[in-house]
Amino acid sequence: MKIKDINSEELEDFIDCRTRKFFDRFKLSMDFMQNDPSTWEQNKIFQANLKIIDNLKSVNDTAERGIKLIEEYSEKKLTRDENERQHIIQVVAEHRKQHPDVKKSTLLKPYL
Repeated sequence: MKIKDINSEELEDFIDCRTRKFFDRFKLSMDFMQNDPSTWEQNKIFQANLKIIDNLKSVNDTAERGIKLIEEYSEKKLTRDENERQHIIQVVAEHRKQHPDVKKSTLLKPYL
């Protein structure tokens, strides 16, 4: 959807109680919202906010890692017992949190 396609009456459909939290979290000004949406693209505040937002990475990393973990260990068929399989997945997930990479320096950190 293009900004020019939004009219002032429809704007409220895009805003909820989390909108202010989003702007506060990234220290973005909401002043441009006082103007008609058709003028936003020329608004300096809007342009500055857009530049910041465009540089945000939007990835659900936790979900992706969880899915990958389950896929890897389901393929291995380490056990047929579902409870034991769930325990293994939890242990591996906790280990990955503690050791985000397998670099020797990371693994040796607690011992140095």
